[in-house]
Amino acid sequence: MQNQIILSGSGGGKGSSSTPREASDNLKSQSFANILLAISEGPIAGFVDNSNWFKSIYLDGTPIVSAIGYQNFKEVEAHLRFGLPDQDPIQGFTRLKSEIPVDVEVKQANPIVRTIVDDDADYAVVRIQTPALFNTDSKGNINGTEIRYLIELSINGGPYNPVVQGLISGKTSSTYEESQAIQLPPNPGNRWDIKVSRITADSTTIKLQNSLRWASYQVVQKETKTFPNVALLALRINSQQFTSVPSVAIYQRGIACRIPNNYDPIHRTYIGNFDGSLRSYWTNNPAWILWTALTNDRWGCGIPESELDVWSFYEAARYCDELVPSVGSQVEPRYSFNAYLNSSQDAFDLIGQIASSMRAQVWWNGSRIVLSQDRPTPVARMFSPSHVVYQYDEEGRMTGGGFQYVSTDLSTRYTSVVVRYLNPQTWEEDSVLVEDAELINLWGFRQLEITAVGCTSRTQAERFGRWELYVATKQTEVVSFSLASEGLRERVTFLRE
Repeated sequence: MQNQIILSGSGGGKGSSSTPREASDNLKSQSFANILLAISEGPIAGFVDNSNWFKSIYLDGTPIVSAIGYQNFKEVEAHLRFGLPDQDPIQGFTRLKSEIPVDVEVKQANPIVRTIVDDDADYAVVRIQTPALFNTDSKGNINGTEIRYLIELSINGGPYNPVVQGLISGKTSSTYEESQAIQLPPNPGNRWDIKVSRITADSTTIKLQNSLRWASYQVVQKETKTFPNVALLALRINSQQFTSVPSVAIYQRGIACRIPNNYDPIHRTYIGNFDGSLRSYWTNNPAWILWTALTNDRWGCGIPESELDVWSFYEAARYCDELVPSVGSQVEPRYSFNAYLNSSQDAFDLIGQIASSMRAQVWWNGSRIVLSQDRPTPVARMFSPSHVVYQYDEEGRMTGGGFQYVSTDLSTRYTSVVVRYLNPQTWEEDSVLVEDAELINLWGFRQLEITAVGCTSRTQAERFGRWELYVATKQTEVVSFSLASEGLRERVTFLRE
């Protein structure tokens, strides 16, 4: 008899399973960079846009806030000191003592206490860490969790009072840390006890990672340095936005200069008559920058104002302020001086550079320092052969004197000029080419390269180039002559015929 195996039963059902999931890390440590910059001798007028400083502060070439109000960088704090002799210190940008390690795990049943005794302490910075923060459920899913902690402060042995109720919430598989600043109120003993307590229960399983550690603390001293007469910019920046400390550039109205009391330096206009008195404010008119460089007793020459002819400076300044054509239908002042003088140099060279930016020169007329400028002026005096001195030998024959004419060297008659200037769009050196095709055909190609110091306008640079061409090709003859004692009253650079 053959054995039979009979299989019976209902149809099999489909099995089910799920793959454990791990949430993404969403906790990232935040650290901030403190940057303190000495930006100028003071006092300064401040930023170009004082209504929103962040539009005038550039990090790695990008404004913190764009011209239309878009915020390019977040979590940026700025403080400005204008460089006054009695300015206040910038709180928070102070010298830190060496970091004091703690490196102890904080258990719920065992708060950690550290004592600070320091006559100069202002506040403490407590650094808290968790090596990892996540919870694994029964299905193997890994999600975030939280830790609550408390920081308390005791002043000179008194009772503890809560100062920080901390919460770390999220998920991280690597070390996360945060810092808490705690003000240390003055007390007779200059003693403070800081206690860090864990509120959340300790983990009892490897599936819950929520260890809490007190890593270290720093004691910050009271800030007493004010840096008088130095303009300061302090920045606090979230370092997550940068791979290294960013470069900082500032669009500012710089050091205050001496200007006429009837002068509006922003619009470069004059109101009423000038009575000879001056006040202090920012300007980019080269005449008043030159005046300040001559008279300032900290960074300038320290010459008393009474020894300068204010009226010659005033006349030159008004010529600098006259509006001339710019790009398209726009106009601009004839001369502006925008420069950052950040290195020491010979005073005579500096004065010459500022004066040359408005085609002028400084000279001593016997009683005062006078500013003479190459600008259209009426003929001051006419000289004929009867005015000049001649030289004769013993026999009465003329051997010299009179009018002596000398032509300029052909090699100095330039037909092309390259003018370097600072381009305000990129804040990099740029150049403009000015040349005369007819003169090139006549005399050949002879190029001059110059730097327009303090020039940030392309059209102003072009005017410098045209002036150089005019001088080189039109003013080709120099006359020299001697005068008797009446020549002592003549002023330099006056037009004569």
